[in-house]
Formats: sequence, C-alpha cells, structure tokens
Amino acid sequence: MQNREIEILVVEDNAADARLLKEALIDTRLPHRICRSVDGEDAINYLRERRDEGSGRFPNVIVLDLNMPKVNGHQFLKLLNTETGLPEIPVIVLTVSQDEEDVIQALQYGMNFYLRKPPSAVNIGPILERVVSLWAKA
Repeated sequence: MQNREIEILVVEDNAADARLLKEALIDTRLPHRICRSVDGEDAINYLRERRDEGSGRFPNVIVLDLNMPKVNGHQFLKLLNTETGLPEIPVIVLTVSQDEEDVIQALQYGMNFYLRKPPSAVNIGPILERVVSLWAKA
C-alpha cells in the first residue's frame, strides 16, 4: 500500500459520477488527492499548465471517462501520447461503454487499464483502490 499521497486526475463530465468516485475513494485506505477535469480539453490544458510551470508535479494516475463533450476520452488519449514534455502517466479508463471496439481503441491509444462503471458505486472503491495503487507512480 502506498504511504505517500497519490494525486488522481479524474476526467469526467458527469458531476454525479465524479462525486460517486470521490466518495468511493474516501472509503479506501489509499492516501489520495483528487483533481477533476470536465472533459479531455480541460484535462490536457491542466497537464500543459503543470508542464509549463516547470514544477514537475503531475498526477500519479488519470481516471478517464470515454464519453465526454468537446474532447472525448479517445481523443484525449491521442493528445496525451503526442504532447511533448509530459511524463508517462498511467490511465485507467472508467466508462459505461460495453463496446469491445472502445477497449481496443483505448489500448491502441495508450490506456493502461479498463474498468466498466458498475450499476452501483458500492463496489467500485475497493476495485479502484487496488487498480490505482498498482498503476500510480508515487
């Protein structure tokens, strides 16, 4: 288990889903801090700001929804992989999509792990705790 605080960038346009994710992570033993972007454009701009400030502080892991306005999850992954000066940040896709093509495309664009949003948030906390602690570079 991680002892240092992990910064998680949640890229989710649905405020209710973002809140459920935050609440699920509160119930875990994972020391974390959540930052939220409402779409892929907002997220890439957030990462660019971090890069341009020169502090070297980036999220340890990104939890990404695929279906968002403006810049969707697939487009964000493509941008993330072509953006210069950003470190490799593990990306966990968390989506309602059950389309196998979404999984394949997300893998091609550099996604590290794919989780389907469960119908209830009750069980997502322990799953996210395990996945984030495996992928986060703290």
